[in-house]
Amino acid sequence: MFCLPMGASVERWPIGARHPLPMFSTFVLTSDVGLKIYGAAIVFYDDFDASQLSHEQLQSSGLAPATEATSSDWTLHQNRSICFLSRWPFFEAMRGLLLYIYRISVSGPQPVPLERCVSVLLS
Repeated sequence: MFCLPMGASVERWPIGARHPLPMFSTFVLTSDVGLKIYGAAIVFYDDFDASQLSHEQLQSSGLAPATEATSSDWTLHQNRSICFLSRWPFFEAMRGLLLYIYRISVSGPQPVPLERCVSVLLS
């Protein structure tokens, strides 16, 4: 709930629809002994491969078009989140880093996995 505050979803959009801008949010987790963990997350939409869902799943969720002839007029998208947790409340620094990672992830295929880029940035 902290990383995807509006819940996980798969949505059907018309071809050519613009992706909404990424949404940045922060939160604080407190343990039973009072230890605080500060979190920052960025939520964005990414393309979703409709072949991962059965025809029944598409119809029951309302994602299937009314007729097969119009199926090429729509694309599926899912929301995703990238999140950082820290013992220090450096929210602006986390925001800048999350936006940088987001821009890398949407700029196309990368020769190095995104996880490796993150581990190099944080080491």
